[in-house]
Amino acid sequence: MKRLLTTILTTCLISGIAVAQEQDADELAHKLSNPMAAVGSLNLLPDFTGFTGDLPEAKDQSSFSITFQPSLPKPGVLGFNLLFQPAIPILFSQPNYDSDAGKFEKAGFNLGNIGFDLALGKTSESGLLYFFRIVGDIPAATSS
Repeated sequence: MKRLLTTILTTCLISGIAVAQEQDADELAHKLSNPMAAVGSLNLLPDFTGFTGDLPEAKDQSSFSITFQPSLPKPGVLGFNLLFQPAIPILFSQPNYDSDAGKFEKAGFNLGNIGFDLALGKTSESGLLYFFRIVGDIPAATSS
């Protein structure tokens, strides 16, 4: 599983570097406002969650994760832009309730299921955006 994650991250990084181009700031801002623009990016999205509830010690529980989400465009596919956006959650701490023991246990480093968006679309001359999108989930979690 670690080899798969390393391969995915390396491929995303190389793809992101390959599509990087020197552009004017106004031109880049205009392109970024279009969700189907052929602009690649590498995003790290942190997430901290505090919990509440009726379970014993529920209020003392929290989790922290980072989602790595590259945006990998491929312009010019049959006159459209193809955009692939995987979301790879990396869980650093996640509480799990053991109902047999009646207490929480902290799970260490894990990977979550990989979600993805695959879109094919374009923006017309009038500014109208149209696209076809597939959303999916790849069961790659390292722990149930």
